[in-house]
Amino acid sequence: MCSDLKLKMSSSSVRVGSYGAMWGDSRIAFPQLLENGNVDFLVADYLAEFTMGILATQKEKNSEQGWCRDFVLREMRTYLPRVLEKKVRIVVNAGGTNPHGCRSALLELCKQLGVKCRIGLVFGDSLDTNKAEVPPDTYER
Repeated sequence: MCSDLKLKMSSSSVRVGSYGAMWGDSRIAFPQLLENGNVDFLVADYLAEFTMGILATQKEKNSEQGWCRDFVLREMRTYLPRVLEKKVRIVVNAGGTNPHGCRSALLELCKQLGVKCRIGLVFGDSLDTNKAEVPPDTYER
């Protein structure tokens, strides 16, 4: 560690609640944490290995699919107004193989609900976008 590096500890804390570990996990934790968890962030992991296969197949059949629809059509449709009211931030990887599609669905939901929110997007790690650079014997379809 550099001797001139000073670490400043913050006296404030951030409370994070995790409500899911895979797509299809129990829907009970989200509202419980939102209402009673006193959290700043709600996080969930939607992308178990099995789920990725389902999402890839969905996107292959329909290029607008490939994201976890339950996140938008259930959790966010039901709880987004309360999430915004309580200023809780949501961090999920529900975009699956199509994060742009998930974002578009969230924007459409915001429009339907008459609310505005910031939606971050992480993308670029899909092997499908770089197939030409991958040696042909690396994986089979």
